[in-house]
Amino acid sequence: MLKIDNSVKLWGACVLGSVAAAATVAGCSGGAGLGSTANARTVFGPPANFGAGAVRSFLTSSNGAPIELGIEIDTASLANPAALPNAIPPAVAAEVQAQMPPEAFTQTPFLSAALFYTLGHPPVGQQDVPHIHPAWFTVPDSTRFQILPGDPRIDVPVPSNEFPPGYITPPDPTFRFIPTLGNIFFNPAEAGYSETPFKTALSEYRYFNGSMTLIALGTPNTFLVSKGSLKRPMGVPAKYPKPGNYPTTYSIRFDASRNVSILAIGDFVARS
Repeated sequence: MLKIDNSVKLWGACVLGSVAAAATVAGCSGGAGLGSTANARTVFGPPANFGAGAVRSFLTSSNGAPIELGIEIDTASLANPAALPNAIPPAVAAEVQAQMPPEAFTQTPFLSAALFYTLGHPPVGQQDVPHIHPAWFTVPDSTRFQILPGDPRIDVPVPSNEFPPGYITPPDPTFRFIPTLGNIFFNPAEAGYSETPFKTALSEYRYFNGSMTLIALGTPNTFLVSKGSLKRPMGVPAKYPKPGNYPTTYSIRFDASRNVSILAIGDFVARS
């Protein structure tokens, strides 16, 4: 039986957790980015409680190059919605820390990962349905937990070359800004933002003090329960906040052999 780390947090609350040894699985498949799938291996972070089940982070890489970085959710987690964590207002989502395996810190620019669960949030009629947001942070917690209402750095403009072409940030502050995460930038043409209600998946970037704080995905509970599968390109900025390997696609799939849903970013490219 997997040892569970009870690290359920709330948006706006401090993330605390211990580093645990990562498990290793050989021969897993991945995308067509930096690494070759011929020598791919996957390492996992420690599991954490999520509802009646568990979640855990993973990294698939080949010869030190990342192929896919993600979070897996076991089927038991969504089997009993009443057991899923609830946000305490004014927070809009509960946060579960998903400790990344140590290899992720050397192969990618991401410093932490988390899974956010919400019963819904604005815009009404679109994303006000139960859904999940896995997120990968490019900033340390010391920066993340300064992202609070009233901080003037929230309004620092993002240079146009640091968010993908065609991406926008909405004027409605209840949709644009979330404490500890920052201001959203997204592609309004992406299916997840045009569906009413939200049915498949979406991706987003967030920013604070004019610089990227995270890359996140989103998918409704219904898509995961249906064991849906998809892969889509992500918008790519011309400039990133620091050198590293960054994703160009995201995917969601169900692994029937292990009864887990997999939410991941992949097809990494090296950026200076």
